[in-house]
Amino acid sequence: MQGVKGEPAWEGRARVNKDLQARWPWGRVALLVLAAAVLLALALVAARRVELPAFFVAGPEAEVADAVVNKPAVAYPLSGAAAVAPDLPPCAGQLAFRAGDYAQAYGALVLQSAKDPSAAFLVGRMFAEGLAVPRNEEAALRAFRSAAERGHRDAASALALLYEGGRKADFVQALHWYEQAALRGDNAAAVKVAWMYAQGAGTPVDPVRSAAWLDVVKEQHLSAGTAMPAELIELRRAQGDAGKNNNVIAAAVAELRGRLAVARATDPGETDPCNP
Repeated sequence: MQGVKGEPAWEGRARVNKDLQARWPWGRVALLVLAAAVLLALALVAARRVELPAFFVAGPEAEVADAVVNKPAVAYPLSGAAAVAPDLPPCAGQLAFRAGDYAQAYGALVLQSAKDPSAAFLVGRMFAEGLAVPRNEEAALRAFRSAAERGHRDAASALALLYEGGRKADFVQALHWYEQAALRGDNAAAVKVAWMYAQGAGTPVDPVRSAAWLDVVKEQHLSAGTAMPAELIELRRAQGDAGKNNNVIAAAVAELRGRLAVARATDPGETDPCNP
């Protein structure tokens, strides 16, 4: 093969390559620009990383499942959110959350979450509801559990609800956390506990424990001056079984009242100090 008359094939190919390079110099330039853009993007991402003393991450690139509760982890500030100073004023995250500034609230709440369970609870809500962060059930569970284990009543109830109806349903865990919320005075959680014992959800069917919880619910309705729902009255009547279980139920109620007294005595107090 020859490109010019009398020219060897290899010399023809070399000449063609030189001609192409001379005519299209932007090819190499484009590669250099692309490489520079990639390096710049990586530098910007690295510059935006913030070490946070908590367990939350805002982007899908985060390995939430491997995060450890209340251990240092790398988190990525949300797009458009200002940098979060480590010396935040009290309740900064809660105030931003209530104002609807979720992007700003995220970083502040994460910083506060290690010491303030109410902050961890709000971060759990952000992940559960998709408020400025992608919905992430695993991250929400971790956040709610972190707050619930420190005595946050609403976090215990939210954690129970996720275990009851989430993708990884676990009725044993749901019952446990509903009961923790109920012990701290959540009347709706107490009703859930009563139904779960009656139906055998997360536990063997136990009409006695169910009736004991319903008696506690009835006392709460009486103290609040409200009427107990008819379906709960009917359920309690069925569990009494014409008086057969009354003595056993009375003993269970006494034991439950003791647990309630202990829970109230050890309650850390106001679940959200930033919500007067």
